[in-house]
Amino acid sequence: MKRLFLLFACWIGLSVLVHAQELDPWGMPSPWKRLEWFYSRRAFPNNDVPAGAWLRAYEQSQLLPVYQGEGLQGQALAWEFFGPDSTNQNWLARVNAIAVHPTDPNTIYIGVAKGGVWKSTNRGSTWTNLTDSLAAQYVGCLTIDPHDPNTIYLGTGEEYYAGNTLGGVGIYRSTDGGNSWTLIGSSVFSGRRINEIIIDPTNRNKWIVSTDAGIYITTNGGNSFTRTLSGVASALRMHPSNPNVLWAALGAIWGSSTNGVYVSTNGGSTWTRYSALPLGTGVGRIELDVCRSNPSVLYVVFGQNVGSGARIHSVWKTTNGGTSWTQLTSAPAGSGQSWYDLVIRVDPSNPNIAYVGEVELYRTTDGGSSWTKVNGSGLSNAHVDQHALEFDPTDSSKIYIGCDGGLFYSENRGTTRTPLNSGRGTMEYYAFDVHPTNANRLVAGSQDNGSHVRSTTNTYSITLGGDGFWAAYKRTDPNIVLGEVYYAMVYRSTNGGSSWSSAFNGSGDPRSPWSAPLVNDPNNPSTFYVGTIYVYRSTSNGIAGSWSKISNDLTRGSGTLSVIAIAPSNSNVIYTGSDDGVVYVSTDGGSTWNARYSGLPTRSVGGIAVDPSNPATVYVGLQGFGGGHVYKSTNYGSSWTNISGNLPDTPVNFLIVNPLAPNMLIAATDTGVFVTADGGTNWAKLGVGLPSTPCLHLRANTTTGYLYVGTYGRGIWRMPLPTASFVTTRVLVDNASGTLGGTVNLTATLQRTDTLSGISGKTLQFALGNSPVGSAVTNSSGVATLAYTIPETWSTGSRVISVSFEGDSNANPSSGTGTLTVSRAAAEIVLNNFTARRGQTVNLQATLRRQDNAAPVVGRTVTFKVAGSVVGSANTDGTGTATVPYTVPIDATLGNRVLRAEFAGDSAYMSASKDATLEVRKVLLQGSVSLGDYAGTVNGLPVQIGVAQGSNTESLSASLDNSGRFSVETALAGSGSVAVKVTHWLRQRVNASLSGEVSLSWSLINGDVDGDNEVTLFDFGQLVAAFGSVPGDANWNVNADLDGDEEVTLFDFGILVRNFGLLGDE
Repeated sequence: MKRLFLLFACWIGLSVLVHAQELDPWGMPSPWKRLEWFYSRRAFPNNDVPAGAWLRAYEQSQLLPVYQGEGLQGQALAWEFFGPDSTNQNWLARVNAIAVHPTDPNTIYIGVAKGGVWKSTNRGSTWTNLTDSLAAQYVGCLTIDPHDPNTIYLGTGEEYYAGNTLGGVGIYRSTDGGNSWTLIGSSVFSGRRINEIIIDPTNRNKWIVSTDAGIYITTNGGNSFTRTLSGVASALRMHPSNPNVLWAALGAIWGSSTNGVYVSTNGGSTWTRYSALPLGTGVGRIELDVCRSNPSVLYVVFGQNVGSGARIHSVWKTTNGGTSWTQLTSAPAGSGQSWYDLVIRVDPSNPNIAYVGEVELYRTTDGGSSWTKVNGSGLSNAHVDQHALEFDPTDSSKIYIGCDGGLFYSENRGTTRTPLNSGRGTMEYYAFDVHPTNANRLVAGSQDNGSHVRSTTNTYSITLGGDGFWAAYKRTDPNIVLGEVYYAMVYRSTNGGSSWSSAFNGSGDPRSPWSAPLVNDPNNPSTFYVGTIYVYRSTSNGIAGSWSKISNDLTRGSGTLSVIAIAPSNSNVIYTGSDDGVVYVSTDGGSTWNARYSGLPTRSVGGIAVDPSNPATVYVGLQGFGGGHVYKSTNYGSSWTNISGNLPDTPVNFLIVNPLAPNMLIAATDTGVFVTADGGTNWAKLGVGLPSTPCLHLRANTTTGYLYVGTYGRGIWRMPLPTASFVTTRVLVDNASGTLGGTVNLTATLQRTDTLSGISGKTLQFALGNSPVGSAVTNSSGVATLAYTIPETWSTGSRVISVSFEGDSNANPSSGTGTLTVSRAAAEIVLNNFTARRGQTVNLQATLRRQDNAAPVVGRTVTFKVAGSVVGSANTDGTGTATVPYTVPIDATLGNRVLRAEFAGDSAYMSASKDATLEVRKVLLQGSVSLGDYAGTVNGLPVQIGVAQGSNTESLSASLDNSGRFSVETALAGSGSVAVKVTHWLRQRVNASLSGEVSLSWSLINGDVDGDNEVTLFDFGQLVAAFGSVPGDANWNVNADLDGDEEVTLFDFGILVRNFGLLGDE
């Protein structure tokens, strides 16, 4: 950061113009601009990167082949680490996490920003990388399992609670000390930032996980997770001897209503916020720690929210486990970066000793009454921006400190420090340039560790402080080199980068890039270009005062320039790209400019590469996510063609055309370096050995014969510059299997032998045995597919598949063979469950079809069985359906029995059978009752039903519906009768054949007031007793209301008189 830059300026005695220490020209801390620069280009035009985008890109990259060509002088295309593994100041990239083996203090694990996890078994003297092949190198935290110190947990996603940081892919677990890893929880945590993982010391399957979305718990070893506290979690601690007690902090840096410190007394299931501590929108990031030897003592440090300045808000302490809290009035104020770097740790053996780290590191030895800055002494063992602190398990006076300068070790509680930063290639580089003639020299700009000069070894010299960015050598005099710091502040060296002087300051422009493009004209070595929103040019070797503005604003009005490309064959042709997604071109040396972004997706421009011999042919690489990352134009950008092919959906950060092979385009992306040699149809991973970390910059040098890549987390790497040759091909034929009468896809792949990538648009000829069967054209992956129907008349067995490519002017002919195995087709029967009633005839149906494509099998016999007995057979019709009528016996037992359909098989089809259920139900009686002399409502009137069959009888009951209908089931079947009685009507019996579903009707005679099935004087007496009554009267009798008009009148007497003396059926 800028404070470092000032230190360096004083140290090397330069007259370097430096802005305010902590804020950029727009009032934001420089770490924020660094994170914003990286993240916003990947999110634009949206606010956020899609969840899981980096993991999906990594998975897509793993499916691509590796380019297998050769480099200059026949060298293999393998990446070689080019440094730095140390610097002259013993600084390397930011360390976010530290874990020390609980019983072996010589074994240390650290997490390095975007450089993955590193392990030392000799207290930091040497280091081994453990995670180069993982999907994410973004380390949020490291945890050693208390049950087994060989089990390590890596929480991915950078831990700054800004939103602009890199989301992770989940949790990686290693059970062998970091040699191998398993990804866990990606469906929950992909895109999240994990800052703490605690393993319950009494239950290794219970983990508590702190993330920027809240606190999660698993009780089954990571198979599932439950969120128990929502918000931006910034800290998590467990009581050393009681795993049910947990403390957590929600610390959204902008302030949030949920911000505060929480306690759980039930293992994290529920949480309560401390109201006595600062909370809500007034505070930002919060960190806390508990003393292991005295867990009643906790310290909490609160940062201000970003809008209030992001300094340290306050430090609080409890000595009774949180029952009461005291603010420590002498706590350090910080420097306004608590959102970015904030840590608090309590000495595990002495609760009066604690450390607070922000930009600087502070220590108290008296329980917080006073604090002392302990940033070390001397430039070689101090670095600002503190992120992590861990104690030696055997001696708490020995501490490890992780900061923007790497890892430091102190044996006296931070008073002096020893850097442990040799042998780790973890520098984060924005951009670089290589010496035009010396393959061992370069100048590179790093994140928060200045600009570096490499001379002959992997130890780089830091010669320009702060954040370093682009650099550019003069091609004919490499003693002249330009470098820069933030906002297009350009410096010039005349001794190869040993010392610098100010050359240009673009920070006063309306908008200046965090990382400004800076290039040397490939045809006019004295000419340099730098971009803000404008393009500036110096034709006098970049000296101060020689720069002139040659363009207007070349952005949409909200962004800054991200790339400038000069055509190698014509310096009058200049292309620019911006981070708000526009491309401009000048064909007259910068006098006029034309917008050329119509037809391009609206995403940040990462790279532009111009064809070495044709300035009208240009390639553009786009950042962000959503597909379509590389585009080509052959008319100065007037129109564009998407040549992304099978390139993963990953941000493209830089492009170059291979100067040795102009048909070869090379892309640096967040997921690695990729190459295409066929115009973009097929892409391959370039070379082997490159870690999976973001690749931001490329340089090719034909003089030295190397291709270089700058990574944002794993330093600089190089390989021999690839060469090109005539495409040799091979045909790979897939073995296939099919069935008689079925259709099989015959597939073959046409590949380049150098990249193993597929070749599209070529015709392949297919034959079975000696008989041609057709041709197919290869798709974008080089795969040709021919659908072929195997004759049903063939015999089973094997046949040779022969596939040939005849070759053309660009590729040699080739052929290959495979095997087609033919077998009888598997058949299957579709049989549904059936229901039928006693005595009912039902059509049993089953469909016979092919198992592979469900096509009907016609003309085959299907046999039906009920409860193991054959009940009929039938041939399948044109739909494959066989139908057999089946009559259920009258005396069949009620309930389920097995229904089976069987096909015996034949020469073309294998046998098949299917079981289902035949359910036998009771006979259904459906009755219609006509009620004589009644005008009232029939709905709901009770019906008494008597069923007789031989000597068997059954009494049933039902209710009439509005139409006088009812339905009931009877267990009796055969010839019989059914009698019906409804309240004050006489019973009527009708004969019936009781089978299946029976419909019967009755016409009932009215007048049976007393319900004894005859009309007598007793009915007359009840009618007299109810005469004149209506519902509600004391003498009301509903059965006396014969006509249903809700009153007992002479009309009811008329009905009774008319039917007097009649008897109902028995």
